[in-house]
Amino acid sequence: MKTSLIALALLVASCANASGLWRELSVDSIPQELAHVIDMKIMGDTLWLSYETHSGMGQRFLRAYSIDYQCDSLKYIGEPCRRDDGYYHSYMPYVFAMPGGAPGVVSQDECALFSIADNLSVKPMRKYVIDSGMNMPFPLTSYVGDIFALADERYIFTAREPAGGAVWAMTTDFSTNKISPVRRLAHLPDEISWVANTGELACWPSKSICAYAYKLYPCIDFFTTAGDTIASVQVASETFDPATLVEADAEDSNILHFIDTAQSSDRLYALYWGKTYADMRKDSDRGSAKSRLFQFDLQGNLLNVKELPRQIYKIAVDSHRNRIVAFDVSFRWNQQSE
Repeated sequence: MKTSLIALALLVASCANASGLWRELSVDSIPQELAHVIDMKIMGDTLWLSYETHSGMGQRFLRAYSIDYQCDSLKYIGEPCRRDDGYYHSYMPYVFAMPGGAPGVVSQDECALFSIADNLSVKPMRKYVIDSGMNMPFPLTSYVGDIFALADERYIFTAREPAGGAVWAMTTDFSTNKISPVRRLAHLPDEISWVANTGELACWPSKSICAYAYKLYPCIDFFTTAGDTIASVQVASETFDPATLVEADAEDSNILHFIDTAQSSDRLYALYWGKTYADMRKDSDRGSAKSRLFQFDLQGNLLNVKELPRQIYKIAVDSHRNRIVAFDVSFRWNQQSE
């Protein structure tokens, strides 16, 4: 039976006109007890969605949908990490492009890599992005954040030091069994904890360029995969209060700036709020919430800023079909052309 979410909308236009027309998408299979969308990516004709449920106790689930822009619909394909016996290959699956562009999965909490076949079957690669047996410069927690394939045996990813330490861009090279630092991701030199510097990593492997957008600072760093600075961009006044680091959740007490990023072959799209989560929720309840979409080239030059309807929470870019797909906090899907 085909259903539409009560508040699920895809908005369509051009990335160059992202504040224009948005169209709602229907979805034929909605995750039960959907609580949080963790990540969203488009590869080919497939939208990959990782999410948490209200009763999942922190477990993340992965779904694949085929996209039909002409019919404004998402069609459920399957859950690649779910096994026939009802158990899962990964507790925290995260989809990314493997060498050659095929979709793969990293289990973020176990650091294990999996390949995904065309029929959505998952195969363990017997490789771990972070492994105690590898040569590494300093201790890292067993958690992989955003990850990208640089070459057949080489990956770049975000990782954290233990005990609230720094967050880093790191590389793993399986051919040398070595983990190497690329760059410490810290906006201020005297405030290096990963909590203060949480954010989103983007990477263009063929161009050897990365970007890191900070959630608690209105800033984005562009740098090479060797760690050299290209540009540091600031779009608003800084608002982060270091005193909130002693609180249970610093994000609840601070203005949230860059919420998510997506990328095309030569552009960075950065989703921006500039408000606390509580204030954005109030605006959303009143029907007045607005988000902004910043578009940069890979040298950090700001190309344009577009206002988006609603409290948009996640974005994905379909470069081949000139579309942006967005997910709002009220569980609305939105799509718009690039």
